[in-house]
Amino acid sequence: MSYNNNESIPLSKLCYGKGEYGIGASAVPKNLNLPTYLRITDITDNGDLITEGLTSVDHTDSSKYYLEENDIVFARTGASTGRAFFYEKKYGRLVYAGFLIKFSIDKEKVNPKYLKYYTLSDQYKGWVKAYTGGSTRGNINAKTFGDMLVELPPRNQQDFLVKILSSFDDKIELNNKINKNLEELAQTLYKRWFIDFEFPNEDGEPYKSSGGEMVDSELGLIPKSWNINKLCDISEIERGLSYKGKHLCESGVPMINLGSVKAKGGYNYDKIKFYNGDYKQKNVVSKGDIIIANTDMTSTRDILGTPIMVPSIYHGDIIFSHHLYALRKMKISRSYLYYYLKSDTFKSIAENYANGTTVLAIAKNDVEQAPVLIPSDVVLNLFSSIVDNVIDTVSNNEVQNISLTKTRDELLPKLMNGEIEVSNEE
Repeated sequence: MSYNNNESIPLSKLCYGKGEYGIGASAVPKNLNLPTYLRITDITDNGDLITEGLTSVDHTDSSKYYLEENDIVFARTGASTGRAFFYEKKYGRLVYAGFLIKFSIDKEKVNPKYLKYYTLSDQYKGWVKAYTGGSTRGNINAKTFGDMLVELPPRNQQDFLVKILSSFDDKIELNNKINKNLEELAQTLYKRWFIDFEFPNEDGEPYKSSGGEMVDSELGLIPKSWNINKLCDISEIERGLSYKGKHLCESGVPMINLGSVKAKGGYNYDKIKFYNGDYKQKNVVSKGDIIIANTDMTSTRDILGTPIMVPSIYHGDIIFSHHLYALRKMKISRSYLYYYLKSDTFKSIAENYANGTTVLAIAKNDVEQAPVLIPSDVVLNLFSSIVDNVIDTVSNNEVQNISLTKTRDELLPKLMNGEIEVSNEE
């Protein structure tokens, strides 16, 4: 059955007190002895916490702005207006910033987590759009948020909705934890073998600390018999498609762009663009090709030189934009080259080559001339046998998360309106 008698209750009537604005403090570098600072930029459009790049806050009034169990915050200004985050204890101590508004949910009046899922609904998104008109300068104050009508099904249906949708989120979170651990494993292994040079020698002992011979090179001391090549000698490098906005559309050929690159590596699946103009085969990439950002629009250089691996989620042609270089036809292990490009060694090279002030860029010729340490075939093959599986598992988990998110979002309206309802046994 569908619920035609869902109640519509103002948000303020479901909460203790009224909406409260966050602290107007400056962020400081992440410090385990200080609370984490929650800002608009730390929250995704789906209400998830972005764990990369978190900062802390050091202020005498910080304790007045701690988030507590069953609190929800809303972004009140800018292009992110309406973005919401539901706090849970697993996130640790968070202090919410001034561009966020907090409401403390009364669990006797509503399942608190139901409001988390309500902010993903079309009803909520439509309400936000009606107030902001889609403007990048949108603004919704605490009173307006408090007056927002929340569509509430019966309490048992709320509980059922939360139970079902939370099972999807729990699996997504588990996949993310697995990926984080695998990534840390691969990074640690790369550092130990190719920075510290403690790869296993013929006797299975750490090479350098066991007296392995080192020789001088342009990258410093390296193991004897290892070499230095230019990046263009081991890979074909191509710049992406220069496009016009009129060719971007809701569907078409997937186009990987600068927004697809996460600051510390990894692929932003929700930033993909679609293109309906002309392109050439040189603009096409395939699963397993490596892409690096040749531009960074800010002076922080967070993206410049950062690599991503072309994911397996898309079918048919995949193209890439002119803000990126693609590395194809690699003559060396893709997993080794990928982690070399993620290393501080290459990051430093990229920064040294970069030109510009507001817009930083690396010329193709400079990328082609970048030196690459070439280990022995034995060490490369051993590293690849371990890390290839890591890369594939991470990619598969990311693709699974996209499917889980899609299914969760499709179930949400059906659970809200009772099209899928709690059974009598629940």
